[in-house]
Amino acid sequence: MRIAKFGHACVRVEHGDTTVVVDPGAFTAPSAMDGADAVLITHEHMDHFEESRLRATLEAHPALRVWTNQAVAAQLEGVAQRVAVVGEGDAFEVKDSLPTSRPVALPRR
Repeated sequence: MRIAKFGHACVRVEHGDTTVVVDPGAFTAPSAMDGADAVLITHEHMDHFEESRLRATLEAHPALRVWTNQAVAAQLEGVAQRVAVVGEGDAFEVKDSLPTSRPVALPRR
């Protein structure tokens, strides 16, 4: 597994042949998205989500999928079939053909 930090809030996780980018916001180098299979956006603040950049990346990479909260998903009209809404405690499989999620019980600390 390889984990790399990009800019202010973004993290890129590579494991085997799967790459997930978390929170590629306005302060993130566009190269963070190169070859990504999935994007997880935790919330709608500009340092975590930059709509125009994400839309451009989705247009350029038809296989890219997005998992995010309801507020961000609502801003992604037109690409909704590639977006799944997730919340606290949800888990998802990245290599599925369409984004889905399922709730899981996480251990309490």
